[in-house]
Amino acid sequence: MVRLTVTFLMKVSFTNISERRKRGFTLIELLLVIAIISVLASIITASLSNTRAKARRAAALSSLRSVVPAAILCLADGATLNCGPEASQSACDGLQIPDVGASVCMGGSPAKWPALPTTWVYYEPWNININAGRFELGGYNTVTPPSYGVDCNQRGCTFY
Repeated sequence: MVRLTVTFLMKVSFTNISERRKRGFTLIELLLVIAIISVLASIITASLSNTRAKARRAAALSSLRSVVPAAILCLADGATLNCGPEASQSACDGLQIPDVGASVCMGGSPAKWPALPTTWVYYEPWNININAGRFELGGYNTVTPPSYGVDCNQRGCTFY
């Protein structure tokens, strides 16, 4: 298709429309594509940050679940849960945070307190009743508000 254009000097020029379109995209088209890409990127980033938090939460649950059988065996043998480092083992009395890598049971145990994911910490084991074989322990996230955590006892572990 050929289009006739007249300039203010009355100069007549013929322009082929298909040749004009070959030059590239307009500024509006480029800005629109950039806007769409930025919206999609923000949606993906928001969904990934939530996924990372869920993965850390699941890793914390898994780590704490691995301690429960060792703690049950420890209490069933009449021993005490260990919170201190190996060299100066100290009983969990509700005031101490377990040391990562220390034996779960006083007197040595093959089971060790596992490391929790980044931004997660243990809280003090409490409600320990050796005669009843009862204990509670857990960990919580120090960064994500509200502070998500995991509670474990002799029946298992749950999120809160």
